[in-house]
Amino acid sequence: MANVPKFTKQVVEGLPLPTEGQAFYWEDKLQGFGVRVTANGARSYIVQRPVHGKTRRVTLGPHGVLTCDEAQKRAMKMLLDMRDGINPQEEKRKKVAQSETLREVMEDYIEHKRTKHGPLRPTSKADIRNCVVSIFEDWADKPVAGITREACIKRFRELSKTAPTTGNKSFRNLRALLNWAREKSATSDGTYPVLPINPVSQMFKQGGIAKWNPEKARDTRIPKDKIGAVWMFLEQQADPERNRRSSSISADLVMFLILTGCRIGEASGLTWDRVKLDGDMPSYHISGEIAKNHNPMTSPAVEVKQVVAKSG
Repeated sequence: MANVPKFTKQVVEGLPLPTEGQAFYWEDKLQGFGVRVTANGARSYIVQRPVHGKTRRVTLGPHGVLTCDEAQKRAMKMLLDMRDGINPQEEKRKKVAQSETLREVMEDYIEHKRTKHGPLRPTSKADIRNCVVSIFEDWADKPVAGITREACIKRFRELSKTAPTTGNKSFRNLRALLNWAREKSATSDGTYPVLPINPVSQMFKQGGIAKWNPEKARDTRIPKDKIGAVWMFLEQQADPERNRRSSSISADLVMFLILTGCRIGEASGLTWDRVKLDGDMPSYHISGEIAKNHNPMTSPAVEVKQVVAKSG
């Protein structure tokens, strides 16, 4: 570190280069106004001073793009703000957050969100993306900072009239995305410059103005006297000699689901290296990567041997 009386174009361009790394030179006339010089000759104007007891350093711009006079004017304004307790780095982050769109938040969430089991599954990513580009299409390219509780209530009520379950799922996804946006913009002192309160959480809080739509688990079953007819129909559809390949494969998949109780995502993701048909006790293995609860499972498959073998 070294001090100079006043920066001029000639003074800045004559500052010695460090042998490695970077060196800092500070102007005596304006305390906190400096120039950073790197070993490869790059020169940038900077400001530095404490904000709430912690030293903050901010780059104003490179020498040559900024003149000394321009850099000094910017430095004076920024140093005054810092003296008043304004952190320029957080202010910059706030401005970025204020303009971030729902689509941008979604892409960031999909790429970086981690659960206790790791990254989001492809099906979860597809579901969230579809939610934004379909259900909230008119909000997708607008800043999330502008999403209000009133707008959320109106949209939720509209969805609930025709698709109550879709309304619930869509707004749970939206709530997660808005929480993500809030946390990204959170400052070091714990405030939220974007969405101080998640509007979706606010509308559904206890005693709030909106209520989740009731969801009843489907419990319909094939009538016992129709089981045989259903199975015969599936066998007919599974015949590759009489039906298109896609129909035959779909029928085999449904038969496999009926016999095993697997979820469709688990069964359709099953690969031959996880199916063992030889031996006294044939089995299939659902890996943790495709299991809905992330727990791997190996099950006997005596009953499904014929179906699985035929689908190959």
